[in-house]
Amino acid sequence: MYGGDETGGLVLDIGSSTAKVGFAGEETPKGVFPSIGICSSLGGGGEGSEDVEMVDAGSNKTGKRTIYVGHSNAFFRRDHGEVVGAMASEGGAVENWDVLENVYDHALKSVLRVTPSEHPLLVAEPPATSRADSEKNVEMLFEKFDAPAVFLAKQPVLASFSTGRATSLVVDMGHSGVTCTAVHDGYALTKSVGRSPVGGRALNELMLTWLDTASGARVRPRHLFRRTQTDSGGWAVEDLAYPKTTESFNHYHRMLVAQDFKESVIQVSGTAWDYGEAGAASAGGTTETMGGISVANIPSVNSELPDGTEVGIGAERYRLGECYFTPRLATGFLPDSSAKLPWHDSALLEGLAEPKGLASLILEAVGRCDVDVRKELYGGVLLCGGGSTCGGLKERLERELADNAPPGAKVKVIAAQPPERRHGTWIGGSILASLGSFQQMWMSKAEYQEHGASLVKRKCP
Repeated sequence: MYGGDETGGLVLDIGSSTAKVGFAGEETPKGVFPSIGICSSLGGGGEGSEDVEMVDAGSNKTGKRTIYVGHSNAFFRRDHGEVVGAMASEGGAVENWDVLENVYDHALKSVLRVTPSEHPLLVAEPPATSRADSEKNVEMLFEKFDAPAVFLAKQPVLASFSTGRATSLVVDMGHSGVTCTAVHDGYALTKSVGRSPVGGRALNELMLTWLDTASGARVRPRHLFRRTQTDSGGWAVEDLAYPKTTESFNHYHRMLVAQDFKESVIQVSGTAWDYGEAGAASAGGTTETMGGISVANIPSVNSELPDGTEVGIGAERYRLGECYFTPRLATGFLPDSSAKLPWHDSALLEGLAEPKGLASLILEAVGRCDVDVRKELYGGVLLCGGGSTCGGLKERLERELADNAPPGAKVKVIAAQPPERRHGTWIGGSILASLGSFQQMWMSKAEYQEHGASLVKRKCP
């Protein structure tokens, strides 16, 4: 046993888009910031390379580059600053260990302002994390941060605990994709895991594509324009030029603009779309209907871009939400069938029409589990992640599952309030790490020194 009921544990949930960190026992994370690093090459003439000694814990020298981490650093433009993610966009594997180390450092020293050697660390990890990644993560936390104790918990298990359930089917609609995992008696059933790449990042790219091609608007990153008030009381927009800004930095901030726009307008229709024989290629709207209504007759709503441009969007706000259920509708955002989507990672475009819809993904995940637990899983489909906050999603999913589930199965979709859904994994970790009965589960530093990092798979199944 590591200690008594009051251990002062810290909970770290590092996702592919944001990092949520805080103290065990609290209701919400203490800090939420982008899980990326801005990497500047030393000697490259950029502001970051010239001010290495002046930056705070959000920046560490590593090799021949400086890595800047944290909310303010993600929005501060630096010459030659490349955006590098800590977690990979697919599957949740670690993409860059240097960036992840800096994310941990920033979370502990700048956000939580604690001494890492005085607090045990509970870290959430994806259900399909490899043994090698888990061991390397534990080794980093013990060796680099001198943690007194560590526990690695599966994200879907923590999300299930956040609603007080030991058994549920967790549907994590995150930035990198949708992951369905069955949790039974507090353990994630890895054989049940199913995944679709149609997540927040994919929808952001589709929204950005539509804004660039179909809306007539010009999506500008916030650092490439300046708004000034005119004598008449209006606003004038002046373009700014920074030729040494990297494409990855500009694209990341264009994606943030598209994400804000998407979240303000996206909606899921109450019924499935009838997109005709031509499938998603019928984006012209002559055969597409939603609940018997032609998509051409769907009223538009207006939203504003950061530069003040008003953009009206009609059927596309429903079509975007429909991509969760019918991924091939994503091609409806293309101006023509021969166009290419401007993916930052072109691999995400490959096979976009192949992934299964959300309802099919869930039904297959349940089908891969033993027969005696399926009834409980159908009655506890738990939505979490930022994508689950889309309006109308819960009702539509419940209806589709009820229509396609086996006879006699009682389907119940559980969705907490939006803030709890966004931070469900972290909240579950906060609950778990604060329980007195959990304290014997920690992997202590003494155990690590005796048995090595390989012990993690026995201590943290």
